[in-house]
Amino acid sequence: MEVSNPYKALKSWKKQGLNLDICEINNSFKYKKQKISEFCLNDLLIEGEKYGICAKKGNFRKQMEDTYDIVLELQNSSFKHAFAIFDGHSGAAASVFASKNLIKSIETLDEKGIIEAFQLTDILFCNDNPKKGGTTVALTIIDHDHLLSANIGDTKIILVKNFSFEVLSYDHVASDIGEQSRIEHAGGCIINHRNTMRVCGQIAITRSIGDARYKNYLIPVPHFKATKISIEDIALVIASDGLFETLSPEQVSNIIREKQGYRPSQIAETLAAEAIESGSKDNITVMIIKLQEYYTLVCSQTNRNQSKCFNF
Repeated sequence: MEVSNPYKALKSWKKQGLNLDICEINNSFKYKKQKISEFCLNDLLIEGEKYGICAKKGNFRKQMEDTYDIVLELQNSSFKHAFAIFDGHSGAAASVFASKNLIKSIETLDEKGIIEAFQLTDILFCNDNPKKGGTTVALTIIDHDHLLSANIGDTKIILVKNFSFEVLSYDHVASDIGEQSRIEHAGGCIINHRNTMRVCGQIAITRSIGDARYKNYLIPVPHFKATKISIEDIALVIASDGLFETLSPEQVSNIIREKQGYRPSQIAETLAAEAIESGSKDNITVMIIKLQEYYTLVCSQTNRNQSKCFNF
C-alpha cells in the first residue's frame, strides 16, 4: 500500500484491523529540520578562583540570549578585573557582540571612559546589524579598592554586605517616570502592552546597546556608580532580570549570606535554581564575585607598600 497521506492510512489500517508498520509511517511524514540556532543551549556552570557563574535557559525561551565576559587584567594591573553580563532580546546577536567588544573598548577607568566605551560599542553594532535586536549590560570593574559599576536596561548589580545590601545599578525601564519623560521629549511614546509599559508598545527597557530602529529613544548611556570596597562587603552579584522575576534583591542578599561558606559557582547555582523553582520563566545568568578575597589582596598590597591597610 502506498502511504501518500499517513493520517488517512492510519485510520484505514485501524478499520481493517491490520498490523501497523510504524517505521513506514514515520518515514512518510514530512517535517521541518530544526536549525542549529533553534536548539536549546546547555546550562553553564563556571568556577573561578574568586568568582562563579551559573546560566540556565528559561523554560519558555526559544534560545539562551544571555552572555557574559570576564577580563582578569586591565591596563597591566592584577587588581583591575572586569565582570559583565549581557541580556539580549530579539536574538543573541547584540549580547554576543557586546560581550566581545565592550570591555576592550574601555580606554580610561573613569565615568567618561566607560560611557564612551558603551557608546562606541553601540555605534559599531548598529552600523553592522541594523535589524538584529539589542542587549542590556551590567558591568563592574574592580579597580584596586573601588567598584566601578555601569549598567543599561534592567540587568542588576547588587553589593551584599554583612547586614545589608546596596543596588549599584539602575533599572532603565519604560515604567520609570524619568525615562518616560526623556523618551516623550525625544518624540517617542510609552504604551501599555499586555500589562507592561513599553517604548512604542514594543520594548520594556529604555536603554540598550543595539535596537537601531529605536535609537532615538533607546540610548546607550549607562548609569554609573563608584563604590569603595570595605571589610563589610561579602559579595557582588551581577544577574540578568530572569533572577529577579521571582526573587527580590533582599531575598538574593539573604541567600548569599546564608551560603557564605559555599563556592561562588555553588551560590550562583543555588540562586538560579531558587528563581526557577519560584516560577521564573526567563533566561537566568548569575555571577557571584567574593569581595573579601579582593579586600584581603588590597590590604596585603597596602601593607607591603605602606605597612598598614587602607582606612576604609
